[in-house]
This record gives sequence, structure tokens and C-alpha cells, in this order.
Amino acid sequence: MADGPRVTVVIPTYNRAALLMEAIESALAQSYRDLEVLVCDDGSTDDTAARVKALDARVRYERLTHTGRPGSPRNRGIEAARGEVIAFLDDDDLWDPDKLARQIELMDEQGLNVVYTDRLLLPEDGSRSERVTTPALASPHRLLDLVLAGHFPHLCTMLAGRELLRAVGGFDETLMTGEDLDLCLRLSPIARAGRVPEPLVTIRRRPESLSNSSASEAFGNAIGVLERALATQAMVRTQRRICRTTLSALNVRLAALMLQDGDQPGARRAALGAVRYRPVSRSAWIALAEAISSGGGRRKS
Repeated sequence: MADGPRVTVVIPTYNRAALLMEAIESALAQSYRDLEVLVCDDGSTDDTAARVKALDARVRYERLTHTGRPGSPRNRGIEAARGEVIAFLDDDDLWDPDKLARQIELMDEQGLNVVYTDRLLLPEDGSRSERVTTPALASPHRLLDLVLAGHFPHLCTMLAGRELLRAVGGFDETLMTGEDLDLCLRLSPIARAGRVPEPLVTIRRRPESLSNSSASEAFGNAIGVLERALATQAMVRTQRRICRTTLSALNVRLAALMLQDGDQPGARRAALGAVRYRPVSRSAWIALAEAISSGGGRRKS
């Protein structure tokens, strides 16, 4: 764009001022300099506003009424972005200094409108896990195959054209989780995507994000998003088979989580879903047998 930076870094946040400062710092430390950082605050009650407003002139601040839904501040970022390309960064994650430079280079060389990278996980104890790899695409137009197989890029690794994001309507603000999967499904038919095969993003893992209840909700939302795509989105036969296989696997994992949580009826429903989507799956039948034979009812709240 002639009247603004090329890249807008959108950072949604809520009451994480200290971690947010680290995320912003990693964005401002990019070797690629033609950028702005747009902090979209979902109604924080800590000192986020004061800290952000005291930063570099390249950092802009947008305050929203609190919703608790991740799609809302991200959509505000898409609306307010001055850059022609948007990168998403969560307020507790970090970028390698060359992330944007490597992505912009590939985007320009191959005429892409979506570029993603691999990532690292950072446990609470500070040790780094093995790298998490998102597979390469068979061709730039085959993003849907990757997404349906459950290997969609992590949002904080993605660089995407602003007009592409606006064309699909941004994020579904009704979703508490799964909004990134839903976005990728809707982007896929019109995306021309590519991968930088290096872990250029560090994702923090926090114990509170891994509880049984939140994990069950996440799996349930992912299943709902894929079911909606299966019912409404144009897919060839192979893609429908991939989607059904992924739905079966997600239901198997959901059934196991529900059994751990003492929800036998819920586990049974999930296991039946696994069988329905892939009747030849041995793991689906095992999940159903375990859900039926397990004792106890739903855990009391």
C-alpha cells in the first residue's frame, strides 16, 4: 500500500500485559521492517492500555468491549489493518526475527496469498519440545486437503492477504474454539498457499489450556466445524473421505476425554459418531466398546 505499511501484525489480548509486551517485542524485532503492530484489546482490566500506548509509534491500540471470543478482536484487526498482508500473533507467543522476511520472500517469489511455517512449543518449565511440522502442500491450490486431514497451519504461523481474509468474512465470532480451523476451511477454495519449512514461531503451552473440560470443548467445536464443512462445502470424493476419516479420529479422542471426565453418555455419543464416519476403523469400535462397558454416569457438577 502507498499510504501504510505492507504488513499488519494483529495481536488480540486480554489481561496479559506482561506476556503481551514480549509478543510485541518479537514483532518489532523482525528483520522485515515494513510493518505495524495492531493490538486489539478484548476489554482488559489490567494496565495493558497504558503499556501499549507508551510503545513504539508503529504500535496501534484498539479497545473493544469484552466478549471472550477470539474471533472478535481478530476481526477488528482485519477491519482496521492498514497493511495489505496480515499476520496473527497471540499475546503469549513469540516470533523468530526472520519470520516475516522469509514469508514475504516466498509470497512474492511464488505469487501466494497465504504462507505458513513450522513451530516450536514452549512448556511452562522453559524447555523446548520437538518441532511441530505442518506438512507441505502438493500444490499451492491444495490447502483444503491439508486442512481436512487435520494438519491445518497454526494461526500464529500464517501470513495472509487482507483482501482474502475480508472476502471470506473473517472469523466466526460465535465460536469459542475452532475459529482458526473454520477460517482455514473457508480460505482454502481461494487460497494460493505455501510453506516456509522452518520453526519460526514459538507457542507457549500453559497448564490451564490443557484441562479435560477445555479439551473436550475444543474437540467438540472442531467436530462441529468439520461437520458443517462436510454438509455445505464443495469437495471431491477423496476430500470427503479425508474429512470423514478426520471426524472419526476426533470423535475417538473426544470419547476418551469424556470417559476420563466421567461422562459415559457423552463418550458413547462420540464413539457412535466415530463409527458412523468410518465404520472400518478399529479404533472407533474399540472406543464404542469402552464407552459402553465403562461404569459410572456423568460427573456431578
